[in-house]
Amino acid sequence: MRPARASGILCLIQLRHILCRSDCTAGRRLIEVSRRGTTDRAAEPVRSLVLGARASLLEKKGRDPVVLDVRGLSDVTDYMIIVTGENIPHIKALCEEVERKLAEMGVAKHRRAGHEESGWVVLDYLDFMIHIFSRQLREYYALEELWNDARVIAAGEAVD
Repeated sequence: MRPARASGILCLIQLRHILCRSDCTAGRRLIEVSRRGTTDRAAEPVRSLVLGARASLLEKKGRDPVVLDVRGLSDVTDYMIIVTGENIPHIKALCEEVERKLAEMGVAKHRRAGHEESGWVVLDYLDFMIHIFSRQLREYYALEELWNDARVIAAGEAVD
């Protein structure tokens, strides 16, 4: 029989493994808390990261960038940045630029889903997600309509 403490630690390790694999919202927040303690990011406010990401997308001529404040509406993330790329090379350039800019700010993405060729790439930074769409898929999936209860953060407005 194992000592109680050893079995408790084993249970925590197993729980973390299950949560990491299932990527459920509670697991994402658990991982986020554990990652924040080990990163070099030194508690960089989410505000500056979101604004930096939006600025880098605008520098690369991203079309119609929208920042949605989904705090209280989503357990997965706090902010969503939605932007349109004109074609496959443009979508690729937007992805590369925003990843580079955020890496310079000391934050690495948690996950990337989709490919430029598919017309939709999601960059997950835990506290915020960046959706880079082709024009057709942005109209089809209409995330702004899906999250119509979210507060839209205007271009000049600061993020809380």
